[in-house]
This record gives sequence, C-alpha cells and structure tokens, in this order.
Amino acid sequence: MVRKHKTKSRDSQNTDSIGNLKRKSKSKSKSKSKMEGTHSTTSQQLLTWGKLHPFCLPKPLLENLTLRPRPLAPHQIESNNHQSNLTQDENISDGKLGCLVCDTHFDEPLAQRAHFKSDWHRYNVKRGRKTAPLKESEFQAVLEALEDSLSGSEDEDDSSSEEEDHKSEPSDSEDQQVLSNPVQNSPLIWFTASNLLGEGVQFGIYRCILPQFSTRKITSNQGELTEEEQRVVILNELNGLQCEPKPGPSSNRMVNLETDETPPVRTWAFFMVSGGHFAGMIVSTTPELRHVARRKQGGGQGTHDTSGKGMAKSAGANLRRYNEQALTDEIRDLLASWSQSIANCELLFIRASKQNSKIFFNYDQSVLERSDPRIRSFPFPTRRPTLNELKRCFHELTRVQITHLTKEELEAADQLYLDSLLPRKPLPIKPQAAQPKKITNNKPEIDPAEQRLQDRWERFIEMIRKGRLSAIQDFVVKYNEEGEPDWTGLLPEFLVEKKHVGSVLHLAAMWDQPEVVEWLLIERRCDPTIVVDREEGGPKMLGMTPYEVASSRTTRNVFRRAMANYPDWYDWLKKAKVPSGLTEELESQQILKENLRQQKLKEKLKERDRVREQNEARERKEREERLSGDQRARLERERRARAAEARLNK
Repeated sequence: MVRKHKTKSRDSQNTDSIGNLKRKSKSKSKSKSKMEGTHSTTSQQLLTWGKLHPFCLPKPLLENLTLRPRPLAPHQIESNNHQSNLTQDENISDGKLGCLVCDTHFDEPLAQRAHFKSDWHRYNVKRGRKTAPLKESEFQAVLEALEDSLSGSEDEDDSSSEEEDHKSEPSDSEDQQVLSNPVQNSPLIWFTASNLLGEGVQFGIYRCILPQFSTRKITSNQGELTEEEQRVVILNELNGLQCEPKPGPSSNRMVNLETDETPPVRTWAFFMVSGGHFAGMIVSTTPELRHVARRKQGGGQGTHDTSGKGMAKSAGANLRRYNEQALTDEIRDLLASWSQSIANCELLFIRASKQNSKIFFNYDQSVLERSDPRIRSFPFPTRRPTLNELKRCFHELTRVQITHLTKEELEAADQLYLDSLLPRKPLPIKPQAAQPKKITNNKPEIDPAEQRLQDRWERFIEMIRKGRLSAIQDFVVKYNEEGEPDWTGLLPEFLVEKKHVGSVLHLAAMWDQPEVVEWLLIERRCDPTIVVDREEGGPKMLGMTPYEVASSRTTRNVFRRAMANYPDWYDWLKKAKVPSGLTEELESQQILKENLRQQKLKEKLKERDRVREQNEARERKEREERLSGDQRARLERERRARAAEARLNK
C-alpha cells in the first residue's frame, strides 16, 4: 500500500487532497462562465457552470443560499436528479453521453464505458425493453438480497452488503439515536437560492462532510441549539469549507504531507472492510485483499464463531481464521505506518460491520479511537471495498446534489414529510378466523387392566410371528392362571379386526411356522375348523380355515399328518378343509417320487451339457481346420502357455 499522495494519475491513482482536486473544477468553471466577473449572473448561466462542489461554490450562489426547513424524500431526489440531468444535458439524442437502457446520463466517456461493463447495465439489458429499467439503488437492493458470500476478485460491481452493510456502525454512539429534529433526519442538508434562482432549484450537501454539524445533536454552553441556531451553524460551516483556487499547473509528483511546505488544505481518510476485502486511502491506496469469507454463508469465520453455533473445527475453518487474523494484522500495521497522516486528516470515513470494527478500535496501541469526532460512516450504500469504490464514494461525497421541483411539488413533498412524522395509526385488528374444531376421540378410555391384557396379546402374537416356540411355551405356562384368557384359542376382538383371522392357529399357519402349528395342533389341541363369519365385502381370510391360510407345503403337511394320525379328532375333510391325510408310508413314497424326479432332471441337464460340449468341440475343430499352418502353431503355443500357467497356479 502507498501512503504518499499523488496529485493526478491516468491509472486512477488519484491522490489529490480534497481542496486541490476541486481547484481544477473551480478553474474550469471560471473559464466557462466567468462567475467572478459580475454578480448579475442569470439562473441559466448558473446552471451551466457544470458540477458544483461544496468547497468552491460560486460566490453569487453562496451569498444567496438559505437552508430549507425540511429535507426531501429520497425518491424525490432520484426522480428530480433525472429531470436535472435532462435540463442540463437536454437529451441523449443531442450528442450527450448516456445509456438508453438504464435511463441515466454521464459526464465523461470513461464513466459511460464503465457503466456498459457494469452488472447494473447487463441486468437491465437482460430484462428487456418491455420492462422498466431498475435504478441503481434498486439494483443494489436486489444484490443485497441475493448476495451469498463473495470473495476473491476485485470486481467492484459485485455487491458486498452481506449482513455487514446493514450492521455498519456510525462513528459515534449518538449517531445511532432516533432523530427528533426534522432538519437532521436526512443525510443531505438542502439549500435554496430563491433570490437568485427561485424556489424551483434545490442544492443538497452531505451533512457528514461538515466538521461540526455532522453529529446528531448540536449543543452549546447553554444547552442544545434551536433549529434556527443550527441553521446559522450550518451556513457558517459551509462558508468555512470554501477555499480559494490557486493558479498553477497540475503535476504527477508525489506529495508528502510531513515534509511538503504547502501541503493540501485538507485531507480525508477512507477505510472499508467487508467479506475479507479491505481498501483504504488517504486519498489513494491499493486495496489489500485476503480470502476469509465462508462459502455460501456470508461473513467471516469470526462472525460464524461468535454466532452462537460454536467454533468450527475443520481444516478450512482454521485456514479462514488464519487468513482473517493475517488481514487484521496487516491493516493494523498499515494504520500504524499511516499514523502521522491520519493524525493530520480532517475527517475519517470508515465502513465496517460490528464484527470488523474491532480491527480499527480497542487494541493495544490502536491508532483510532471509537470516540474520535472526526470519524464518519458512509451515508449511502457502498459496494465491495476496492480502490475504485473508495474513489466513487469520494466523488459522491464532494458533489452538490441539484434537484428541480416546482412549487406544487415542493408543497406536496413537505406535506408528505410532515405526514410521515405523525404517529402511526394502529393497525385495525382483523377478526380471527374461526379455528377448526379439534376432532375429539370418542373412544372410551381403556381400563389399565384391559390395557395390560392387550399389551400381553401383542407380545404373544409377536412371538408367534418370529416362531419362538420355547418362548411361547414359557409365556403360556407363566400366564396360565385363573382369569387369564386361553392363549392358544380364539383371538380377542381387537386382534380379529387387525389380523382378519379368528385363532392363534390361523396366525401360525399364515406366518409359515410349522413347528408352532404342530405344537398347537398336537399339544394344545387347537381347533383347525374355526372360521370367523365373513360379512359381504369383508376380507376373504375371515371365511378360511387355518389349513387354507397356510403359506407353504411344509405347513400344510403338518395338518395332513395330524389328519392321518388323529382322524377322529375333527372333521378334517369337510370342516377343516384338509384334502387328505399324510401317513409315513405315503410321505416316504412322495419323498422317493420327488427324489426320482430330481434325479431325472439332473440326468437331463447332464445330457444337455454333454451335447452342447460336443457341438462346441466340433465347431472348434472345424475352425482350426480352416486355419493356416502359422495360425495353428500360434494357437498351439497359446494353449501350452495357458496349461503351464494353470499348473503353476495349483
């Protein structure tokens, strides 16, 4: 970074003092309108003087300025600045510089070319001609809403509002108070020159450039000043800002504030920190950039650590903390090297979030104090900290805003402003919509004893589903007391509604648990003829026997063996729907028959494989016969190699 100041440079390393920068504008305006020649300047001549700066206002204008009692609304300033540009430049089509897409004007070709490269212009081009173009302030609001966590390049067109721009701290604690005086509600102080130009022209100057009146409350030895006394103070300070232009050519030599015999009249310092970017100048320095922003979260790593979520422990978080601390150390070293120049500055403009403000204040041997009355905040939205952005802010602060309003428009603006000061009317209380009635459960509360019984049934059928025969037997023995239900008989009503079957035997057969089915049939003598009455349209399983709901042959064979061994227990054929008994002799015959079938199937598959191998061998032999002698030799070598490799792998 460069601490010295340069009077002029084509590379935009513009380091003139504020007074020297305005002397050129003053001398140009002298040559155009000869403002000091006479006091009989007409209003049209005054408007053709070009840009006005608060440090070199024309004497006729300065002598006739009066303070407006009420500020103008921001939207009126923007709309009338556009009209003012049309008045001074007449029209873009008349050869003046401008942009038809964004509906804006420029004073020099460099500004126009920079505009065509900006995101604002590109965004309006994409919107098309059928939609109204966004103003620059509206576009900045869009960027602030969409900005994620920007870092890296030096592109000043990207917005860097993040949360920091909304949390930017004023220079003084009193700067944050709600204003009770209407004159001080606006960042601009508005003047009129009715004796010279009439009531239709208004001039605005940023209050923060006034050394004393920038604070929110002006006091004297007798207490707080009245509104009229404050106006006198403002006009006196504005007169004190004026500096007489001195003749002499401009040069590119470096100016040293400590050793130069004729240093600039006044100097300002500008500092911005946001999203890991830093830029500062006393009037010009090179921005120092470091990447410390958290991706897709915005803010620095320190902001994330102090957000209440705890400190991240990843390698990336540690790297961001290191870079953030390195940037802090470099900024503090820079401030220490500039300490003498900062001490000579008239005003200090700082933009930093509450988190980043710790970089400038409250550390050992800090150059700046938070209570320093010279410190100001930027009274308008700013972009990412870069050298060009600092210079843009500098030119914005040192330019007089000119608006053109008719008498009717001024009266409407004043009335609108006064209405905004009135206490707000309470919002009408909307009748609350009738909330839907909660559907109450009309089911009677279950008795604790009944609830315990249901829980036991749920545990019992879970054992059946898993086929845990030993656990089932222990459960039946444990709860086989007087008053307990028959655990191996019919299911209770609430389970019949859920499972659509009537008995425990149904469940065991349906879940394919042959061991449990055999135990229930033989040991517990469960009835296989139980059928639940099925209503029309009801589940089909309600009218089926346990044998019919069995899901596998193994489970069905359990019923057939029981039918063969105990034919007189139940009506197996008609009521239990078991087709036939399965004796040991019949079962052995079935097993033998099944084995023969499996053996024949294996022989059939083996014969099929043998025929396939013969066909493949014949086709392979035919292919070899068609090969030449060299091809056969190469094929034989490959076979021998594969055979040798197979032997080695054994």
